[in-house]
Amino acid sequence: SDPDEGLSMTFWRILMQGPPDTPYEKGVFELYCQFGPEYPVKPPLVRFVTRVYHCNVNSVGRICHNIFDRSYNAHVTMRDIFDAVYGLLIIPEPDDPLDRTRFDPFLHSELFQYDQLVIFAPTRCLSI
Repeated sequence: SDPDEGLSMTFWRILMQGPPDTPYEKGVFELYCQFGPEYPVKPPLVRFVTRVYHCNVNSVGRICHNIFDRSYNAHVTMRDIFDAVYGLLIIPEPDDPLDRTRFDPFLHSELFQYDQLVIFAPTRCLSI
């Protein structure tokens, strides 16, 4: 039997630990990364599998960050992409939300209120 049978270098499953000193610090978040036939000319598709309450992530896990569109080029590494996603968990970008109607009430409120919503939002993250 082939030990590499069923393995695909075009699909990655990622487990990302929540950053310390953030509302996400006690979570482990599952993401997937799909490399299309035009990679690296076009960016990979990266999505959260774990539900995450975040202004830059929508209800189906799509991530809003300019590294996936305006700032992407063939020299962007996967490390750059994962650093950008991790960075959003540390510092959200409320001026560029994916679901404006969902986050409009909080966009200009105190960060504390946003943190409380993140902490108490129902998620399916793996607890550590």
